[in-house]
Amino acid sequence: MTSQWNTRYTLLDRLKNDNDQKAWEDFQTYYNSFILIVLSKFKLNQSDKEDLVQEILLSLWKSLKNFKPDEKRAKFRTWFSQIIYRRTMDFYRKKCQSDKKEALIKNDPSELTSFTEPEVEKVFQKEWEAHIVNLALENISAMFSGKAIDVFKMAMKNTETKVIAENFDLKANTVIQLKNRVKNRLVKEIQLLKSERELF
Repeated sequence: MTSQWNTRYTLLDRLKNDNDQKAWEDFQTYYNSFILIVLSKFKLNQSDKEDLVQEILLSLWKSLKNFKPDEKRAKFRTWFSQIIYRRTMDFYRKKCQSDKKEALIKNDPSELTSFTEPEVEKVFQKEWEAHIVNLALENISAMFSGKAIDVFKMAMKNTETKVIAENFDLKANTVIQLKNRVKNRLVKEIQLLKSERELF
């Protein structure tokens, strides 16, 4: 295995040690907000999503000792997304049973979501990519002063250079320079975050 692969799985190895509280805190920090993003694709209110995140994290932690990474396949992503899907379906069923007045579902929990288990994995990957980009952009924002980040955000929306220049009262060449500076730093930050957090 490559050193990069080993770096990606260091946290998982640490989590298998019941006495490593810091590993658990790091895991929650890394994945709590991302799981909330995935759960936003299901029909849940905010309070239910927050409760479910804790159930999912606990389920992940309990199952980690049986997880064996495979460098050649995206096993962790599949495993992670399956746990999210199954815990969510379990949550729907429990909610239905406990809610006497207004059941969320009558027969099948799939009535509440159009996602099947394989579809959740696709959503998982797409949202993870977006999550990493947003996190990287947030991390580098303090490194730039002035209008650089705002210029880059407009460029990300495929806004023409001329329009951005007019909007910020800048020359077109300045807009291009700012975009490139932010883009180059963003690419490095994305690579760093993936090496630290991406387990797929």
